[in-house]
Amino acid sequence: IATGCLRMVARILSCLFTTDSGDLTSAELVRRLHVSPAAVSTASRWAAEQGLIVRERGARGKQRYTLEREVGYRSMLASVRSNELLAELSDPEVTGAAKVKLLPKRRV
Repeated sequence: IATGCLRMVARILSCLFTTDSGDLTSAELVRRLHVSPAAVSTASRWAAEQGLIVRERGARGKQRYTLEREVGYRSMLASVRSNELLAELSDPEVTGAAKVKLLPKRRV
């Protein structure tokens, strides 16, 4: 799970969080969000690759989307990992930033 979230993915997640049944078909998401089926397909594919949602074939072959059971826990772990990475990268000894000498800007 990368830090941040695409807008359409966030919209899909909010729909899934607020639905009573806990799952929605792609057609239901299209109707609720007023977007194209392609937008739902693309965003849901990304969310499934990140482990945020589960895509399943429902009755009559319809694609159904549900939230991954441990999505909150997994997103918290991803956030901790990314913060650790940022802390490492900001350390001058790790990046060698202390050795970099910036050249003055030249006027052209």
